[in-house]
Amino acid sequence: MEKKFTLTITWWPAKNRSAEVPSKYKDALSESGFDRAISMASEGYTSGELDDCVRLECDGEPEDGAEFRGSWSLTESESDPD
Repeated sequence: MEKKFTLTITWWPAKNRSAEVPSKYKDALSESGFDRAISMASEGYTSGELDDCVRLECDGEPEDGAEFRGSWSLTESESDPD
């Protein structure tokens, strides 16, 4: 028996759901989304909401950080090798 788990994480800027996440935030959001999803999955959840404020130390950054919202889902599939 073989089981395959797929974790899907989606992020968007809090003020504009249809906008793209700037590339400079993607690594931090990937890490925090993964950590949160794994934590919730270990409690038996298969989906949930995400919320994060990313603060980068570089010019042009908002003083209080950039707000993001997101969602995650975990799906499982099973197959028997021939």
